[in-house]
Amino acid sequence: MISLRAGMVSDTGRVRAINQDSLLVLEHLAVVADGMGGHRGGEVASQVAVDSMAEAWMGSSAEGLVENVRTANRRVIERADAEPELRGMGTTLVAVGLVGNADGPPTVAVANVGDSRVYLLVDDGLEQLTVDHSLVEGLVRSGRITRDEALVHPQRSIVTRALGIDTSVDVDLLERPARVGDRFLLCSDGLSNEVPQSLMASILQRFAEPAEAAAELVRVANKRGGRDNITCIVADLVVEADDAEARASAVVPDAAGFEAAGPDTIEYSLVDGPRDEIPDDEDDPARSGPFGRALGTAQASTDEYQPPRLTWRSLAFTGALLVVALVAIGGTGWYARSGWFVGVHGDQVALFQGRPGGVLWIDPTVERTSRIHYNDLTPDEQERVADEQEFSSREEAEDFLDSLCDTDDRCDP
Repeated sequence: MISLRAGMVSDTGRVRAINQDSLLVLEHLAVVADGMGGHRGGEVASQVAVDSMAEAWMGSSAEGLVENVRTANRRVIERADAEPELRGMGTTLVAVGLVGNADGPPTVAVANVGDSRVYLLVDDGLEQLTVDHSLVEGLVRSGRITRDEALVHPQRSIVTRALGIDTSVDVDLLERPARVGDRFLLCSDGLSNEVPQSLMASILQRFAEPAEAAAELVRVANKRGGRDNITCIVADLVVEADDAEARASAVVPDAAGFEAAGPDTIEYSLVDGPRDEIPDDEDDPARSGPFGRALGTAQASTDEYQPPRLTWRSLAFTGALLVVALVAIGGTGWYARSGWFVGVHGDQVALFQGRPGGVLWIDPTVERTSRIHYNDLTPDEQERVADEQEFSSREEAEDFLDSLCDTDDRCDP
């Protein structure tokens, strides 16, 4: 019998205040959900979805896995309808299930809604098994932008399909043979947006223990910015008879070893369940235990991109996401333009507005070019200018530039 041996981490990251991701691991099922919407909405939506998957999972077939996802969609909608403050919430969801029956070998079924991902480790790197249901993926597939442009697109976080938006949800389903030794990675976009695919592959190849690989992936994502919640499950296919001792040691240590990790990091053991869970409100359903047994069969389907249907729920959800995106873009623009520094423009010392090196797509602009040539500065002055020291106001930056001019009357006509 084949089962999953998994290591997993869910971390708040270095920017977000709360963790809206949720995850689930059963003996034959792994799930990652990335919630969206409102103060509590995303956190509740993702947890409702994984709770529903835990309750409904029977492992009978791949079609059964898809039906489980659709049930989770209905549960999210029902919860939002019951609590007005949660309306408009939604969540992505990816699931890997081992399914099969006595008449044939087990297979792996992969279900996907949204832009969380499932990868398979292969000889030459990672193979992405899921297709993102996102705005930028649609732009790439239509030829309007390149894959490289999608990586830095300001609206790359906008999804076009999610649970909780419409009572009918399209679920992508992929089936492949279950082979002992295969390693799968399930993750939210907080990992895939921060860590290049080649680096993720290198980490998965370097660490034999799934728990250590998951911890290192999250540590690297935090080191590279940690701008979103980061959740990942590293799941190996193993022979069940040889799995008991390995599962007992699959514990994610010390918030992925990253000292600045937020307080909402969840550490998991495949024996004891969550070691440090995010506190739930009293009226929220208790988190389900992350373990169980499952078995079944499956059928493959297409991963062809399908545009979303327009409904009042999808319009409301998209509107909410656009508001969030506009606020984020506005905040980024304000931050990018709120600084001042003195640097080098060509071979002359100049006054710049903005942040050294720029922020995302917003570069600093030259506001004043002095008559000072960089090569005329003393070594100490060159070092201070090259460091591009930031000032909180234009006046402070002007004073520093003027102090350079006053030396040997460099700025005199």
